Amino acid sequence: MGCQINFKARNESSISRRRVWRIKHHPSTPGLVLTACMHNGFAIVKFDGNQVQVVEQYNKHDSLAYGADWQRGDASVAGTKKSPVIATCSFYDRLLHVWTPESDVFV
Repeated sequence: MGCQINFKARNESSISRRRVWRIKHHPSTPGLVLTACMHNGFAIVKFDGNQVQVVEQYNKHDSLAYGADWQRGDASVAGTKKSPVIATCSFYDRLLHVWTPESDVFV
């Protein structure tokens, strides 16, 4: 099923009514948010004018998607590609995952 987002949405409040528990804006990239989608994992979402795109989904937790945040400061560097580090946590099993996105939205 995946993260359910209203693709006509323009603001946080209209997205949060679509089963998104937490929204974290990227610290330096406008229009990019990290969402915790409760029973549907986590998603990186890009807002560009009236366009909304789910750039990447992360579904490696086995419990309710609860918390998420971006790395602050300089991004980690893998070769010439800069990728931020993301931390996500699940509720019932209380696990923390630290990962980097596979998408090239940050290049």
